[in-house]
Amino acid sequence: MQWIAILAAVGWCFLQAFLLFFSVQCMFGLVDFERHRSRFPWLDEMFSSLVMLMFYALLLLPFISCAVFIYGVMGITDWQQLMPGVWVSVGWLVTLVLFFVGLTVKEQLQRRWP
Repeated sequence: MQWIAILAAVGWCFLQAFLLFFSVQCMFGLVDFERHRSRFPWLDEMFSSLVMLMFYALLLLPFISCAVFIYGVMGITDWQQLMPGVWVSVGWLVTLVLFFVGLTVKEQLQRRWP
């Protein structure tokens, strides 16, 4: 079982490298990202901060997931020990959705209330 877990960890690291590559590609979503004056500056500031926080989280979560998964593989006795790494990846997916929702809401705010 230990060898299977080690191979799973290597595969997991490749998956996390792909997720990190995808996270870096989200930088292109920030190319047109700018702060502007609107009728609701507090709302604009809130969504700007939320989008930037989500972007930084997208860059950090693959490293955390990989480390947690490898830590679970070191002394594995059953497959349930690997679930924290899987849950961190689920958190990455939720963060990705929130990132795109934040970008969309910010863009709609710029169009409706210039």
